[in-house]
Amino acid sequence: MLKNVYFALNGQEGLDYLKANESPDIILLDINMPVMDGWEFIEALNSLYLCSNVPVVITTSSTRPEDKLRGTRFSNIIEYMEKPIDFEVLSTILLKNYKKSLDF
Repeated sequence: MLKNVYFALNGQEGLDYLKANESPDIILLDINMPVMDGWEFIEALNSLYLCSNVPVVITTSSTRPEDKLRGTRFSNIIEYMEKPIDFEVLSTILLKNYKKSLDF
């Protein structure tokens, strides 16, 4: 089971947290956030080489095809989910990636 869940209210808060703490097992990322949006966050994350092996799931209200296409440019984005979130699908993604982190 996943533990130590952290919620950031915006991208900058999330980035600051990741600079000062261990890498998480997975990142759920909204595109539309104040201060620093999701795209700015993922670009900063990658340019700082933070959490390079951590899978990212985009969770967004954006239905814009260009946003989904933009997500394919980042190798660490493993899924793009439009809201409302299907929690069965999200649960499957989380369990699959959590299991990967335990495999030796």
